[in-house]
Amino acid sequence: MMATKKQTLFVENYLKSFNATEAAKLAGYSERSAHAIGYELLRKPDISAIVKQRLENAAMSADECLARIAELARNGKTESTKAKALELIAKHHGALTERLEHAGGQEITFRVVYGDGRFGDKASQAAPEASGDQGE
Repeated sequence: MMATKKQTLFVENYLKSFNATEAAKLAGYSERSAHAIGYELLRKPDISAIVKQRLENAAMSADECLARIAELARNGKTESTKAKALELIAKHHGALTERLEHAGGQEITFRVVYGDGRFGDKASQAAPEASGDQGE
């Protein structure tokens, strides 16, 4: 079943705010019944399928996200943009280690996995070890 003009307006407004009541009002449904109509519209299979498809079309895949960050790292307008993009890529590939000093004064190094962790190095797969170094 094709969505009516009001239903199409509802979907457009819902995708902007994710508020069914507000989307129903903006689509021209009555103020008094907007809450119930918004709820009912989202439960209609054809409307929910349109919403789902539109969200899937708008979503960015992990590969696309990484490609866009790589593009920023190579061609960003500012050095700050390039540096942040490189940091995100390094975190994704497991090339950065974060350090935390606990109250005991002994430094502990641990690996934070960003992304799916497929690119970790062999050292990061071993159990974390404490070192006697302090400060740094």
